[in-house]
Amino acid sequence: EEKGLKVSVRGGGHSVSGSCVVDDGMVVDLGLMRGVWVDPRTQTARVQGGATWGEFDREAQLFGLATPGGRISTTGWIHTWGRHWLAE
Repeated sequence: EEKGLKVSVRGGGHSVSGSCVVDDGMVVDLGLMRGVWVDPRTQTARVQGGATWGEFDREAQLFGLATPGGRISTTGWIHTWGRHWLAE
């Protein structure tokens, strides 16, 4: 914003109300940057900015790994006190 141009970055496009986009500004869309690389040996991952949780989770599951993360659009996460598929 140093030169007066507002800039926002669009990652996976998860904002329900479009609140991540600035008015009268420029949007940098990372939507085509969707790469996900999982290293099962170290249980780490590299994920590009346009990937969604679903894409990340599918790739992790190929190696028997889980990706706990936000699923609720208004809060990001709801705790079910152990009543979920990860607790089985």
